[in-house]
Amino acid sequence: MSAGMNIGVRHILPMYLFLSVLIGGATWSLIQRNRRWAYVVVALLIFQAVSTSRAYPAYIAYANEIWGGPAHVHELLSDSNSDWGNNSRTCGATGISAA
Repeated sequence: MSAGMNIGVRHILPMYLFLSVLIGGATWSLIQRNRRWAYVVVALLIFQAVSTSRAYPAYIAYANEIWGGPAHVHELLSDSNSDWGNNSRTCGATGISAA
């Protein structure tokens, strides 16, 4: 994202479906060749489930620990990719304008 125009991740969301199918097929192929890959896949899925569960309730500002974790997502993403006004209530309580 070093280009001058940052239009957000929402424009590439349809690619996630195709990437998921591709990765699932590759994973299935690996598991068919050697059963030990099944343990690796299960461990990664458990890691992802625990990591995502810890992000509750701020799922929009989520990034897994390999990518820097939720505490550093604001350094890597901007605009609506990391926050959709989730702090509006807090800003209103302190008298700060949310706009």
